[in-house]
Amino acid sequence: VDVDERQITYFGPHGGGAISINELSRIVVRTTEQGPATADFFWELTDRSLQRLTIPGDAENAQALFDALTALPGADFEAVIRASGTTTAQEFLVWERTPAPRIDT
Repeated sequence: VDVDERQITYFGPHGGGAISINELSRIVVRTTEQGPATADFFWELTDRSLQRLTIPGDAENAQALFDALTALPGADFEAVIRASGTTTAQEFLVWERTPAPRIDT
């Protein structure tokens, strides 16, 4: 995982890509019941065009995602902590872009 100039990049053995922090619309952490024998914690980053980047929680330098989250107002770090302690398949909303207010003319 690399976070550079407001862009998150991940390339791993099963895919990867890049997503702009400025274009993020939603971040969730998805857990499975597979751990600890295999990866069971995944970051799912979705941008405004609904492109999704999934990053395993045990990816090299995954802790860099926490630094990226500090730039997002209202990011729920408690959700990440709850996710890291679960042993069941669940989804935890970490952050979601609030829609811009509509201006009726």
